[in-house]
Amino acid sequence: MQSFAITTIFILVSLVVVTGLFVRIFLRKPLNSLNKIIHSYAEGDYDPPVTTFPYREFQPFGQVLIKMGQTIKAQLNDLEKAEEKYRSIFENAVEGILQTTSEGRIMNANPSLACILDYESPKELMRSVTHIGQQLFADPSRWTELLRRFKDRDIVSNFEIQIYKKNGNLQWISLNARALRNAEGTLLSLEGFLTDITVRKRLEEQLRIRQRMDSLGTLAGGIAHDFNNLLTGIMGYIDMLNLHSENFTETQKKYISNAVKSSQRAADLVSQLQTLSRGTVTKKESVDVYEAVTEVFRMLEKTTDRLIKKEVEMKPGEYYVIADASELNQVFLNLGTNAVQSIEEKGTKPGDYIIVSAEDCEVNGVDVTGLPKGEYIHIKFEDNGCGMPDEVKRKAFDPLFTTKEKGGRRGQGLGLAMVFNIITNRSGGHIDIASDKGKGAVFHIYLPKGQAEEEAGTIESISGGEETVLIIEDEEQIRELAESLLNRYGYSVITATDGEEGLDIYKEQKESIDIILLDLTMPNMSGQIVFERIQSINSDVKVIICSGQSDEDIREGILSTAGGFLKKPYRVNDLARTVREVLDR
Repeated sequence: MQSFAITTIFILVSLVVVTGLFVRIFLRKPLNSLNKIIHSYAEGDYDPPVTTFPYREFQPFGQVLIKMGQTIKAQLNDLEKAEEKYRSIFENAVEGILQTTSEGRIMNANPSLACILDYESPKELMRSVTHIGQQLFADPSRWTELLRRFKDRDIVSNFEIQIYKKNGNLQWISLNARALRNAEGTLLSLEGFLTDITVRKRLEEQLRIRQRMDSLGTLAGGIAHDFNNLLTGIMGYIDMLNLHSENFTETQKKYISNAVKSSQRAADLVSQLQTLSRGTVTKKESVDVYEAVTEVFRMLEKTTDRLIKKEVEMKPGEYYVIADASELNQVFLNLGTNAVQSIEEKGTKPGDYIIVSAEDCEVNGVDVTGLPKGEYIHIKFEDNGCGMPDEVKRKAFDPLFTTKEKGGRRGQGLGLAMVFNIITNRSGGHIDIASDKGKGAVFHIYLPKGQAEEEAGTIESISGGEETVLIIEDEEQIRELAESLLNRYGYSVITATDGEEGLDIYKEQKESIDIILLDLTMPNMSGQIVFERIQSINSDVKVIICSGQSDEDIREGILSTAGGFLKKPYRVNDLARTVREVLDR
């Protein structure tokens, strides 16, 4: 019995061992196949080799694993495409995109941000800048202000700041950013994009300067009008006195000549003041840039240190611009004087220079100049003086801004303001400054392109006549001066002290009046209203407009039908010649 039990146990054990052995032998192949699939997935290969399962029971399990691999592969492909898409947006965005810690360290940046800041790559930017607020912000306190704003909000929009580029130049940017916080609400990092708004800021600054210039110009225009009336009387009576100078001594003639010169300088001074006003005299024509610059340089060569080389890098007749010749002369004179003073401030030495060059330029209407589309001449006025820091450049064209000490004898800051006004408001151009402290300055001027013009013929001698002239002028001295002169040339003269009186006289004596000399600016009834009413009586009436306003402004609207225009202050010969020319038409 005992031997039977032992035999039975032996047999059972042997069966278990043999069965296990057979199970291991027969399951090894399908298990190895499954292990290969799983091992392939672990290594990131979701395309395992084709595997056959010898036993039907293992086939569903194998198919599930293969399908799972295909699903994982498809999801990874979708993720890669999404990552590629957003990486492309990140890499190719026009705006600068960045991520930064709350401590100011840049964690990520795109190529556009590196380009905006003049770095060769985002890696160089992140390697060079360890704290965006302290190293890039022109005013580091603005970084503190930015963090303060994120205390009570998650998004900050249109945060405008000045930042330093790699070369140290300043640039305006607008930052739009959002905060990333942990579960407790602590600020961890910022991410957002930066837009370069330097051009917009520059145009806004120019608009602000123009608005200030307009305000100053309104005041200047009123002052210039009164001075022009005074100078017309002074210069006219000196001219009248000169007509009787045959019996004067040489000393008396010298006094008259000096008085004429002083009056002319006063007229030139008023003319400069008038450049601040829109409604002043300007005669636009095609001006040779070479001639305008050379004339100024000839004068500077005589009055400034000859160590300063003055060069014009263009040929005569090569570049023409549309401008008023005298105003363009004033522009170059002011810039030249400014350049000389800048070089002297640095310390004049051999090799110092002022160079003017020009080139053709086509504006497309959307560039930094803000000019309408068309052909222009780009003039570069360059010196190697002491240069300007950014804060001076921003205010250089402001009226009354000056870097000179108070009480100095070098002007009160109207030089560059006049340049700006002449180039932009009066000539339809653009001006900008490129300069760094200690590195000189380049004034970039853009003016409408002109063409060479034929020279005008000589002026014929002045003759008088017996026609009747009606003078409508509220200034007594000018009225009496014009009457005396025209009487001297044989004309019959009727005078009126204001527009209403002049209109009444014309209504009563229109048949005998041949021409009218009409002041444009008068109290009670303006010259324009008088002109309109006279024209309603006689559309063929001959009228000469007298004013200190722009000839171009006079030629607009109803005044464009006037027979002639006489600029104040005028000389007696100008008056006689204009009256005769209009009568003879």
